[in-house]
Amino acid sequence: MTQCALFLIFVSTQISVPSPGAIARRKQRQEQDFFADLLRSCTGIDDLDRGKQIHARILGTQHGSNRFLANTLVEMYGKCGSMEDAKMVFHGIEDPNLFSWSILLVGYAQNGYLEDAEKIFAAMPERNVVAWTAMLAMHAQAANLEEAKRLFDAMPEQNDVSKNTMLAAYAQNGHLEKARLLFDGMGDRNVVSWTIMVSAYGQNGLVNEARTLFDRMPTRGVVAWNALLTANARLGHLEEAKKLFDLMPEWNVISWTAMVEAFARDGYLKQARQVFDRMKERNLVSWTAILSGYAQSGMIEETKCFFDRSPEQNIFTWNSLLAAFALHGFLVEAQQFFDLKMVEHDLVSWNTMITGYAQAGYMQEAVSLFNRMPSKDAVTWTAMITGHAQLMQHHEAQRVFRLMPERDVLSWSAMVGVNAQNGHLEESRRIFDEMPFRDVVCWNSMISSYAGSGRGEESLEVFHLMDLDGTKPDHVTFSSILTACSHLGLLNSGWRMFVVLAVDHGVPPRQEHYASMIDILARLGKLGEAEELVKSMPFVPDLQEWATLLGASRVHRNKKLGMEAAKSAIHLGTKTSSTFVLLSDMYKEDRSLRRLAT
Repeated sequence: MTQCALFLIFVSTQISVPSPGAIARRKQRQEQDFFADLLRSCTGIDDLDRGKQIHARILGTQHGSNRFLANTLVEMYGKCGSMEDAKMVFHGIEDPNLFSWSILLVGYAQNGYLEDAEKIFAAMPERNVVAWTAMLAMHAQAANLEEAKRLFDAMPEQNDVSKNTMLAAYAQNGHLEKARLLFDGMGDRNVVSWTIMVSAYGQNGLVNEARTLFDRMPTRGVVAWNALLTANARLGHLEEAKKLFDLMPEWNVISWTAMVEAFARDGYLKQARQVFDRMKERNLVSWTAILSGYAQSGMIEETKCFFDRSPEQNIFTWNSLLAAFALHGFLVEAQQFFDLKMVEHDLVSWNTMITGYAQAGYMQEAVSLFNRMPSKDAVTWTAMITGHAQLMQHHEAQRVFRLMPERDVLSWSAMVGVNAQNGHLEESRRIFDEMPFRDVVCWNSMISSYAGSGRGEESLEVFHLMDLDGTKPDHVTFSSILTACSHLGLLNSGWRMFVVLAVDHGVPPRQEHYASMIDILARLGKLGEAEELVKSMPFVPDLQEWATLLGASRVHRNKKLGMEAAKSAIHLGTKTSSTFVLLSDMYKEDRSLRRLAT
């Protein structure tokens, strides 16, 4: 026998040829994995019809009774919201395993079928941490915190997911102290745990606490960055939001949209547009943000332009354009758009129309829409109260208030304002004292009512009560307090409040707060300090600041400062009648100012 023949015999003995059975099993596994991948792709895009087609194909093969594929089908139907189909497949499994029970339970829980989920949980022959966590998450989502806590404490085993689920349950329902207690007791906090707490503080306006935790995070994902960015943007902390955005290691569509919203909310539409144009990816929220910005500023043509450009239109974009019309006096166009163009109306749509008519004083039209509304909320009723108040229909506003099925802080605050507008401050205070609950809006309403009526001492008294109550003030509170200090000529109190605003409460002073301090200084004749504040504030001075200096210069006969203030006011292109009157009064005494008024 040759060497070649011997070599071939040796090789043939070393190579194992698969048996027909092994080949068949490998083919079955490949087909099984193929069908499983197809089902998972349906889950990813929520395509129930395609999932049913694949299910039918599976039934026509030898895999019809395959438990692995049956479990995958239960999962697919559950995630696509078809629990009847999921239940049918489950009951067809000859010997369901723990995974079969768990994914059916998760399906019921995620789709909000509380009773069905509880029945499955009770019937399970054994339970794993997935089943316990699904029940915990379901009760947390339904705001059943006591039951969620009972389940959490009863769990034989807790993992990161279950702990974070309980943490999120507390945070999302406003129980920040309980959330923090649980968070501090977690020895194995991960990036999700940290992000939940940062988001919770941010969503509740506690940006200082959110920032403190954010700075302590071992690692930060884009979600944590976005949580802090969005919190600052929504509270009007534009400069801080810009700093955070610039520091972010990466941006996604949420980051960009937050900055569009931040600029648009503060009226910086040019900057909002620049950010929007730089976005590589935009979603419906992005388009709605830029639309809302232009709509709130009453820029109708720009709003219509973006509305027409939006690749997708829904109730949010429709409401943005409707608001642009209705809230800026274009009521004929608003009504036509509401009646003829909007495919559907939600509560916001109806409220926008009613508010538009009420603000413009057309209460007959507002009442007509109010009576046609399929459902009403506190915003609806409050718009009616405010509309009647603007027309000095005090008794009608009170009638609407009495008819309200349920009153919230907005309606109570509106009645405080209604009585104040009609000179009934004692009645405003009586209503305020009767409020069953108060938030910052309520306190602001009472403080501004006193401040606007020249009763600064009472305004400061209510602010001190607010401080004792533990309610966190906002920029509106401080605007009213500084107005009160201005009326009373309280320079030291004004400066103290100005510092407290940023240092104690984390509210960066806005231009309106600087304007109030400038007014206080000017009224008291401290023109040098007022001028210094105008020139040193982190904003470009506008007409209000220069007009304040101009008026004070005339009163205190400071012609040099008066000339500079007048030049600056005219340089802004704002040759208003008030500027001319002040200049006229001054140049009667000094002809060197005559040329500025011509």
